[in-house]
Amino acid sequence: MSITKKYVAMKNLAVLVLGLVCSLILNAQNLIDANEIIDKINRGEDVMYENAIIEGDLDFTKANNLLYADLKLDRYVISDIDDMYDRTSDNYYVEIDSKIEFINCEFEGAVTGYRVNEEENRIYNAKFNNTVTFQVVNHIQCFFLWEWSDC
Repeated sequence: MSITKKYVAMKNLAVLVLGLVCSLILNAQNLIDANEIIDKINRGEDVMYENAIIEGDLDFTKANNLLYADLKLDRYVISDIDDMYDRTSDNYYVEIDSKIEFINCEFEGAVTGYRVNEEENRIYNAKFNNTVTFQVVNHIQCFFLWEWSDC
């Protein structure tokens, strides 16, 4: 094999390897840990992602702005949960002021804005005070009580 052919083959191999490395780097930049999203909310930043993969469970009820609501569950008459939970549960809500936007994103875990802690006899809800947009490419498992969300 001539030196020119070896040079062209090495050049092509280098371009191929560089292309693979760049592809991996770009793909890695689109992987977002769900905890990073909660951290942004806790800092008061808007959350806007496009063409990203969200890894882990995204639980909006775990944001820092937890407030006690002097309301009881019977304000919300939901037949599915009436028999499951004590109507005297303490209700807490997390106010989220950040704009939330997910465009063409995949969620690998559950997305939660409502949860019940039976041991503490508490109900936690996310209350969104700004625009919330989910345009996703995959089916996501969601847990929300929308009466608490102003969206």
